[in-house]
Amino acid sequence: MNRKAAMTVVPVDNAPASVGPFVMYPMRGQGAPARNAATLGDYLDAIYRRRWWVLSAVIAAVSLTYLVSKQLPRQYEATATLDVDRASPSSLVGPDNGTQVAPDMDQFLATHLRMLQSDTVLRPVAEKFHLLENTPAQKQAAGGPTRLPALKVNRPPNTYLIQITYRSADPQTSASVANWIAKSYIDHLRSLREGEWSKLAGTTNQQLIALKQKMESSNQALLEFQRKIGMVDPEDKTNVLTARLLQLNMDYARAQSDRAAKEAAYQTLRGGSPEAAEASTQAEQLKRLIERKSEAQQRFADVKAVYGESHSEYQRADAQLRDVDGQLKAAYRNAVKRSESELQEVRLREANLSEMYMKTKAEADTLAARAVEYRLLRQRADADRSLFDELSRKVGEAAINSGLRTTPVRIADTARPDPRPASPNTPLNCAVALLGSLIAGCVAAIVHDTRNIRFRTAEELRAASGVPMTVALPAVKAWRGRQGFAMFSGEVNDGKPGDTDIPKFREKIRMLRNEFAEHAGPQHVRVIAVVSPGAGEGRSRVAAELASAYAALEQKTLLVDANLRSPVLHGLQLATSPRTGLCSALSGETRWRDGVMYASTPKSPDVLPSGAPDSRSCDLLHRRLAWLLEEASGDYDVLVLDSPPFLRFSEGLDIVRSADLVIAVARAGVTHPREFEAMMRFLRRLNAPIAAAVLNGAGN
Repeated sequence: MNRKAAMTVVPVDNAPASVGPFVMYPMRGQGAPARNAATLGDYLDAIYRRRWWVLSAVIAAVSLTYLVSKQLPRQYEATATLDVDRASPSSLVGPDNGTQVAPDMDQFLATHLRMLQSDTVLRPVAEKFHLLENTPAQKQAAGGPTRLPALKVNRPPNTYLIQITYRSADPQTSASVANWIAKSYIDHLRSLREGEWSKLAGTTNQQLIALKQKMESSNQALLEFQRKIGMVDPEDKTNVLTARLLQLNMDYARAQSDRAAKEAAYQTLRGGSPEAAEASTQAEQLKRLIERKSEAQQRFADVKAVYGESHSEYQRADAQLRDVDGQLKAAYRNAVKRSESELQEVRLREANLSEMYMKTKAEADTLAARAVEYRLLRQRADADRSLFDELSRKVGEAAINSGLRTTPVRIADTARPDPRPASPNTPLNCAVALLGSLIAGCVAAIVHDTRNIRFRTAEELRAASGVPMTVALPAVKAWRGRQGFAMFSGEVNDGKPGDTDIPKFREKIRMLRNEFAEHAGPQHVRVIAVVSPGAGEGRSRVAAELASAYAALEQKTLLVDANLRSPVLHGLQLATSPRTGLCSALSGETRWRDGVMYASTPKSPDVLPSGAPDSRSCDLLHRRLAWLLEEASGDYDVLVLDSPPFLRFSEGLDIVRSADLVIAVARAGVTHPREFEAMMRFLRRLNAPIAAAVLNGAGN
């Protein structure tokens, strides 16, 4: 019986297809799961992988910063401190003497900070110390405002102090300039205060004369208006008319409300049925008639159901119904007439109240206008008189207070030369460079890792492959960086004593072997092909360890190195590549049994190396690989095939066609998802029995 007969493929659209004991999934389409969102652990892993990049950037940045800081010229700072009096006396003489507290101290201090940097304060100091001659920009803008780039004015937090700091190449110059700026500012405040009070006194004397004339004129106008209206105070009569107008307004509003209610009732009665009149004044009578009508209708219906029209009971019930209906209609007409009469009455009352209200309102408006004019004239006369008296008192007090007020700012501490340079601050610059380069390096590492999308976890591999059996193999430090047959040398292959990575790796391989055995059932798996999209993904290592795992069960196992492009599996037995092997067997030069390297230790697999491939080897493998495997299946229980990179060379297609099971291998941080998905699409087009997906080097 053919070895492949037990492995049938039944593809079904958009549904899994059975491949022997395993499940084949359709091609990955639009509904495939996306990559998991990056977590903090992913970012830390990216930084760890690029740690030498980050460290190099940090060292370069700190070194460059240190060299530049040593080359910069030294600058010295000196600081003078001003104390701002939060509670300054508003005046010293008069009823308003006391302490004035700034309502918003932040704005108050911000004003002083801006004034300290004004041209009026800085120009005398700059001219005294020839500071404008040291800056070419100030020479070109000699007529503009003075700016001192070396000056820094700030307020220490939660204080009422202002610090004036000046930086210069000479420590004595920096202290002198800071002290002179503080003195110049205090002199400027004092001159502003004195000029303000002297100007205010002169202006107030002129206003006092004009105010006296205005006061006499307003008193004369008030007397003439009183003679014109014939009363002393028109506001008294205005109050009486206002009360009367308010009462009429309330009566008029109630009349309007009554009229609206009557109109609504009348319209309801006029256009409705007798039942609609239940809300009128005759509601009780109408309600009784409606109830009688209902009883008569009920009785008539009962009689009609028993007797005919010629029967006396029928005629009596009909007469009673017509009598009650006539009484109801008559009562309804009376209700309509009464509602119409009440409506006319309330309309007449509303019209009378409206007329009285308008007359009273016109009289009140006329009197109110005169009262307003009288009030304005009286207020103007009183205001002019009180303003004249107040201003006369203020003029006398201002003459005294102008010479006694002090400035709210005083020097709390003078600046002194400091022999220690303020800049460059080499430790601070190096610390900033260290932090900045560290952050920039970490961000660059994360961005580089994000743009360089690779598999990181088994979940990502499962989402890309669609294969439910996904195995994550741990990274082994002893095998890292080993290439060629050197990776299978004794010391490297077995690791050092105490190395825990290799036992964990091989335990995962045994678990994968047991899964194959459990799902295979009565069908015996003979040929297992291990494929991966590219090179350096651990494909040969997985094949070698899987073959060793089967051999450990005392199953005769042959490990076939079908990677004709870069064979490495002969390293398990020899340090050099043998001349005989798979290629010589395919060409007919030797028998395949002559090229087998038999295991030197029990429970180890035999190895069929690739031999010496030539230009015809790939074509011979396409034609004769199935025959060779069929013949080898008679001698061995399990055949494990290593293969070249699947997307680069064509031999992978021939190897997959000859296999009972296919294991797709990817390496964490190396394999690109697009390449792996392309390989999976090829495998599914070939109806390859994909049994598992393996993520190599996924960590512990």
